[in-house]
Amino acid sequence: MAIKKYSVWKIIMPVWFYVFLGVVVNCLWGTAFLVPYYFTDINPVAIAIGRYLIYGLVSLFLAFFMIKKLRLLTYEQWRYAFLFAFLGNVGYYLCIALSVHYGGITTTALIESILPITMMIAGYFFGQDGDGEFDFQVLLLPIAMVLIGVVMLNQSHNTSVEFTEVNYSWCLGLFFSISALLLWTWYGFSNAKFLKKNPSVSSSTWSVAIGVGCFFQAILGLGVFLMTAENVFLSTDNISVSIMRLVIGCLFLGVIVSWLVTVWWNQVSRYIPMMIIGPLFVFETLSSLVYGYIVDQRLPESSEVMAVLLIIGGVALSMVMTSKGLRKATPALQGS
Repeated sequence: MAIKKYSVWKIIMPVWFYVFLGVVVNCLWGTAFLVPYYFTDINPVAIAIGRYLIYGLVSLFLAFFMIKKLRLLTYEQWRYAFLFAFLGNVGYYLCIALSVHYGGITTTALIESILPITMMIAGYFFGQDGDGEFDFQVLLLPIAMVLIGVVMLNQSHNTSVEFTEVNYSWCLGLFFSISALLLWTWYGFSNAKFLKKNPSVSSSTWSVAIGVGCFFQAILGLGVFLMTAENVFLSTDNISVSIMRLVIGCLFLGVIVSWLVTVWWNQVSRYIPMMIIGPLFVFETLSSLVYGYIVDQRLPESSEVMAVLLIIGGVALSMVMTSKGLRKATPALQGS
């Protein structure tokens, strides 16, 4: 009997360990919203490029110690590494940084909170582990709740009938936020599917391969940025402080939030199904919102609270209404 309990525990334990790891990863990802929001004196494009230059340099350094494993990657796998480097890293974070800069951290965080639903939709139509396990119509009500929440958020930022410069800036932030949402949905689904189909590629090896792709894309982006950008620092009050902020922010984002977290996320993506991966993004939203309110030293307004409740509630409802498919997709969870 004891042997049976031990075997069941060995089945269940890894699943919940990787779920917990996914929560930690998303809370760390929430800090990526905070850096461009807090460092308002730095061009957000410079932060995005600096982040992936650091991530790329770390990856190139580690590549020397993993050269044998990297040589085993096929041309097709390297092609995916460079594609994912843009979808889930350079291109995605560039959109996030610009969205936070123009639209604010609350708007960006709430739009990105739709990720669980978009991931579920992607998993339903294109995935294998949850395909056909629930009726797609059950997502219509949660999607409606999320859209209403976004509209309420819009109204909280646009109280005037006139189309002011502030409203234009918010709409620009909304555009970049939606772009980031689409990019990460594509990346999150495709990367998880790739890792499940390529068990021979370790999480650390794949993180380094993506990091190498990020490095070359960041170098290209740096060249374009230096030729087109008017300035790196938006404020000239104290350049030395701004430089120090840029270096610290890029080091933190590049080493911790990019390289280390990518290794952990690759493990999460490999060992738990798409139906569980999607809902984990709620913690990225919640953590980034908390970080933003702490920086602002304020409590959310009533309209923001209602928008948050509707969006998070819509995501939670989608999880409940598709829970039957989730249990089928993950046999280890059936007895929990």
